[in-house]
Amino acid sequence: MRQVAAVSELREWIGKQAVKTGAEVVAVSVKSSTTCHICGENVPYQKGLVWNCSSCGHPWDQDENAAANLMRAVQCDGYPS
Repeated sequence: MRQVAAVSELREWIGKQAVKTGAEVVAVSVKSSTTCHICGENVPYQKGLVWNCSSCGHPWDQDENAAANLMRAVQCDGYPS
């Protein structure tokens, strides 16, 4: 069950928890939600949680697509996985 939450509050909470444990928070600057993780095309906004890439036609869940793009960005930049 997905719910809308304030991203700024989540980001703040993650930062506070990281400080407590000594973990490092790394900000990754990538268009994770709107870039197709299959072909790399920037996809225009679509309603709903499942989008179809306008270039390759591949359907993907927004959250899974964003996670795949963020994982690729972190691995390509040499951050530990």
